[in-house]
Amino acid sequence: MNIINADELCARLSPDQATAARLYQVNARNLDSYGRRQLEQGATDTALKCFKEADTCRKLVEDILLGATTMVSIPFRGKVS
Repeated sequence: MNIINADELCARLSPDQATAARLYQVNARNLDSYGRRQLEQGATDTALKCFKEADTCRKLVEDILLGATTMVSIPFRGKVS
């Protein structure tokens, strides 16, 4: 299994994609924090909704980063005349 460096993937992203990935990451972190506070206060349903939304944000970041892996060049396999 190859380990992919997240910094290398971010370097392959367009500026708009990199900004979107960072915003989704920050949003996931904030939702996790808010969910933990809600859990401490006994609001289990709200906490679970926050955790679910945070997971959705992380999935979106993953999709953006994995999209960068498909942007590698594909070698030409035909004949050159």
